[in-house]
This record gives sequence, structure tokens and C-alpha cells, in this order.
Amino acid sequence: MGIIVVDNPGSDAKAYWPITHAEWNGWTPTDFIFPSFLFLAGISLVFSISSRQQRRQSFFRILVHVLWRTLILIAIGFLVNASPIVCFDIHTFRFEGVTQRIAVCYLAAVALEVWFERRDN
Repeated sequence: MGIIVVDNPGSDAKAYWPITHAEWNGWTPTDFIFPSFLFLAGISLVFSISSRQQRRQSFFRILVHVLWRTLILIAIGFLVNASPIVCFDIHTFRFEGVTQRIAVCYLAAVALEVWFERRDN
């Protein structure tokens, strides 16, 4: 919900300060939305991958699932960026949207979780 409110405050000129991004030097509560989301996604994927490994799913099956989910997230990001509601402009279209960044972070985090074993002391 926080991401939706931050991305669509109604009017950028009339938005309250907590739902606008800070200038270069400083921060607002808005600047914690994306990192908090990535943190929670990272925590949940540790439990998800652990559950899949306990069910004896192969590394290949987990990797295919992760790659498929990453591609879906990238596609959703492109669709949102290309939506006429968002005022699509080919000159401002970019790969580095928020959803695409989440997809890349997800792929990297799962790769780290699967390839490096945890030590239980």
C-alpha cells in the first residue's frame, strides 16, 4: 500500500511531505518504502527456498522457478511503464523501473541463498 500511495500521491505539487521523495540531502518516510519492501521480500524468500530444499526439490527446479518469476516481474514492470495510463513516452521509457529492480534483486538474493550454504553452529 505504501508503494501505491507514494507513486500516486494525486498531485506532486500538493502532496504532503511524508509521501514525497527528499531532495538530494535528506530523507522522508517515502525513502524507506522500497528498501523495506526488499528487506521483507528477502526474509520471505529465505523461508521459501528452505521449504523447497526440505521437500528435496532439485537446484535446477528452483532455478527455473526463480528465473520464470524474475521474467514475469520484468514483464509486469515493462507493461506498467508502457501503460497509456502512465503516459507512455518512448523517450523516457527505461529498463530500470521499480519492478524491474525488484526482479533483479530477487534473482541475486535467491542465487546467494541457494549457492552459499548456511552453517548451523
